[in-house]
Amino acid sequence: MCHKVLFMLSLLSISLAGGVSPLWASPIPLIDAEGDDSGWRVESGGAAKDMLPSNMIDVDLNAKTVTITVEKDFGPYEQFFGSIVFPVGSLTFTEVNANTDLIDKIIIQSESAVNNTGVAWDSFSWQITPAGAAEFNIGESSGWGEPSFSSWPFTSHQLLASDGSVANGATFAPSGNLVIDIHLDSSDSPLSITLKQHVTPEPATMTLLVIGGLAVLGRRFRAR
Repeated sequence: MCHKVLFMLSLLSISLAGGVSPLWASPIPLIDAEGDDSGWRVESGGAAKDMLPSNMIDVDLNAKTVTITVEKDFGPYEQFFGSIVFPVGSLTFTEVNANTDLIDKIIIQSESAVNNTGVAWDSFSWQITPAGAAEFNIGESSGWGEPSFSSWPFTSHQLLASDGSVANGATFAPSGNLVIDIHLDSSDSPLSITLKQHVTPEPATMTLLVIGGLAVLGRRFRAR
């Protein structure tokens, strides 16, 4: 019994850290139209591991930018010991050669997020880790619904649906650019920057899910 509980708690901690179904797609080299390599790779992971098709990446070494279009399908939430776990999508940009400094800006040109979680959202957000490696450029970001930046430097960007919610089965597709500035340090250590996207269910819905999950958990323990 003890070993089973420890195993389930370990599974829960992994799921909460990386989202449900922590799968990863193959890294994509960031190469410009002339075939020149920027020295960076990008890898999509989490529940939305295929959210960055390679034909939706544009690298401009003259402007030192990589522009991407993101597509995600957030699948159903899961329950672990009464906790509600929602899918987390992620993009990890890794610098292979720290001495090239060929990319200093990531531009998310547009995205579409399909809500197949089973409940309505009232928002979802991008988060940058580790803090200090990069930050959202407020002045150059525009057209993303109602942005709400938090933390300093700005490492979290929340997007709110224009009507207050994204129904289950609906697609939220903000337009405009979300710009991230990369902070290139002077060390020889290559940078690795992860952008995670979290969905947030409506508060009333979340309360019902938590209550329902705790009730199910209570019945399971009483049945033993």
